[in-house]
Amino acid sequence: MVFAAYLIPQWPHLFKASNAEAGTTDDLLKAIAVKDSDGDGLPDWEESLYGTDPDKTDTGGRGMTDAQAVAQGLIVPKAPIPASSVASSTIAKNIPGKAPAPGSLTEQFAQAFFAQYVAAHQGAPLSADDMATFVASALSELERAVPQQDAFTLGQMNVSGSGPEAMRTYAAAAENTLAGYTAPSKKSELLYLGDAISGSDTKALDMIGKIAETYTGGAHALSSVPVPEELATKHLALANALANMGTVTQQLAALDRDPLLTSLGLAKYPDDVIAMRNAFVAMAQTFKDAGVVVPAGEPGSQFLSISPVNGY
Repeated sequence: MVFAAYLIPQWPHLFKASNAEAGTTDDLLKAIAVKDSDGDGLPDWEESLYGTDPDKTDTGGRGMTDAQAVAQGLIVPKAPIPASSVASSTIAKNIPGKAPAPGSLTEQFAQAFFAQYVAAHQGAPLSADDMATFVASALSELERAVPQQDAFTLGQMNVSGSGPEAMRTYAAAAENTLAGYTAPSKKSELLYLGDAISGSDTKALDMIGKIAETYTGGAHALSSVPVPEELATKHLALANALANMGTVTQQLAALDRDPLLTSLGLAKYPDDVIAMRNAFVAMAQTFKDAGVVVPAGEPGSQFLSISPVNGY
């Protein structure tokens, strides 16, 4: 599923269109798994494990390709770190780029990933399909080991008031708040990522970064909106869902400096999109169950129809 944050008024329609791109994340993951920008025989993500330059066929000036240097043991992985040292506390605050900091998530994952990769191919190159399958499996293991942390807690929410009028006021305020966060993009983050992988759009990663800022900014602004008691937990879930989309979309934008991080983002992306959709659905369903109606065209109606529930 694809959710692009470029125009709040278009949000209700994006969910309907998303099924057409349901397989996009798998296709993009496969494309990243086999992408070899300099044609030296090492995929870009593997170059990030060795610390070689994905844009130079002979990083060390050895008179041979980086793949040949690896095969001869002249290039070895960077700073081995035991996989058991991966700590969930690093996921949100310490995800570096091409030169990972000691003990960081990227460095730890790189070594665990490398060990699995060597064991998987046993000296023989993997096919494109096998490579993509391996990458997806390894990333899934990392995702389980380092769960995503929520950005907000219920105690941080501004809970005040209750009743139908307070709910309508909240819907109008939430709609107005999110309308202030748009990105100057014309398509979804996944389509931009496809353009970046193919090289057809040199500005694609910048656009993904702007979309990520839209999600993150919208999440933090929404978290400050006063919310009535009966909507507090739904409001919290929505703010966290938007924040998580900001994080995962920013990971998609890291393709050039850290393709492994982008692959991790792709592995998490479908679940985060579903969580965001469900958060909008739950909010609208709560209004419906309470019998609180915001007529079409009135402030708040658009917010409640982002992910449609029968009656909105």
